[in-house]
Amino acid sequence: MTDKQKEIDERINLGELQYVRSLLINLKDKSKHQEDYWYDKTYLCFQVAIKRFNKNDIQLAKDLLLGYINLRPNSYEAYPYLARCYDKLGDVDNRDKIYQEILEWAMGDYNTGLDGFISSDNETAIQSLNLCIEKLSFFVEFVPTFYYVFKMRARCYHKLMQKSEAESDIKTYELKVTNNGPQPELTWTKDYNFK
Repeated sequence: MTDKQKEIDERINLGELQYVRSLLINLKDKSKHQEDYWYDKTYLCFQVAIKRFNKNDIQLAKDLLLGYINLRPNSYEAYPYLARCYDKLGDVDNRDKIYQEILEWAMGDYNTGLDGFISSDNETAIQSLNLCIEKLSFFVEFVPTFYYVFKMRARCYHKLMQKSEAESDIKTYELKVTNNGPQPELTWTKDYNFK
């Protein structure tokens, strides 16, 4: 990449950041009926935050993620990145709080899925278990040392009759236990050790 291309790239990035910062300020005042239109705009904040994270601009990525989460608190896809920002900035307490929140959300989806099967609401059950799998998959990607999550995800796959995925996660879990020793079972109500 030539110096001219780098300069153009940097100007684009700077313009993009200024635009996103103005969005974060202006979007707080938008009404509910405009929510669908503004969702795309707020998602841009998330995308730029990930770009900044990938460029190792961790403090700015953290600030953008916090702004995005403030506008979209249920957008769980941002939380693992925020936890990684805290980790890179050395803020272990906030990192662990976010990890715990992701696990509790996943467990809530798991319980909703089980309740759905019990009440014969299969659509809700399937949707909730798929959400649980999605959240646990984020967790597996970002915290591979906390391998009990593979066992939880295997339970979801099993309930959804996805046998090969369940078996794969159980094998991964057992291999990690063999290589690293057991981890305590999760109770979902206490703090977890993510080291």
